[in-house]
Amino acid sequence: LLESSLGEEDRALSRMIVEESDRVAALLDRMEGFAGGARLVLSPVNIHEI
Repeated sequence: LLESSLGEEDRALSRMIVEESDRVAALLDRMEGFAGGARLVLSPVNIHEI
């Protein structure tokens, strides 16, 4: 939805952010196997507080 209102350069940056976010999520999923069977406790996070 956001991409339709962006210029070409911003659209490319937006796609890059989405792709990298997906890549990090996949890495975290793979690392979960090393957690010794413990389940992650997920909760919403304000990215501006990180």
